[in-house]
Amino acid sequence: MVEPGAGRPAGATVRIAAGQRLRHLPWELVVGDGSYLAVSESAPLLPVRAASSIATLGAVVTQHNRPLRVLFMAASPEGVEPVLSYEAEEAGILAATADTGTELVVEESGTVEGLRFTVTSYGPGYFDVLHVSGHATIDEGQPKFLVENELGGLVLVTADQIARAIDGQWPRLVFVSGCLTGAPRIAGRFPR
Repeated sequence: MVEPGAGRPAGATVRIAAGQRLRHLPWELVVGDGSYLAVSESAPLLPVRAASSIATLGAVVTQHNRPLRVLFMAASPEGVEPVLSYEAEEAGILAATADTGTELVVEESGTVEGLRFTVTSYGPGYFDVLHVSGHATIDEGQPKFLVENELGGLVLVTADQIARAIDGQWPRLVFVSGCLTGAPRIAGRFPR
């Protein structure tokens, strides 16, 4: 339970290690008293899924007195339905952060190579947030993200391939938004 104070409401943080069986459950959809606990004003539930605790061991966090720097990459490969409105998503981010001074850098190609180039060209530690948006699926029993090739065609990539594009230059927050990102791998339904 998180203690209230300093502007924080009472609530709970659930830390879910990637190796545990329950991490795939949609904790954001837990309901109490008729409303989702993740958005409760009085006692929010914050599910945290840790992909690896090894990557954070010994990490030094430097605080900066500057606006937040966000790298946004959306992918909507040709022939994949529904066609995503990533321009609207970008506009939504800009509108939500308009008064904050947030710097939004948009990776326009929707390719893993474009992501690698953008991260490398800005240098280590530049971005605070990486937001990747697009379609996702389960392919051959493994979750995959649908990105584009240099011609806009479909390419399925794994989390490892996206991680290699980051090349160790991890921002403090990575947000992956894709259909089926919360779905279980077992026959398309949650185990009982």
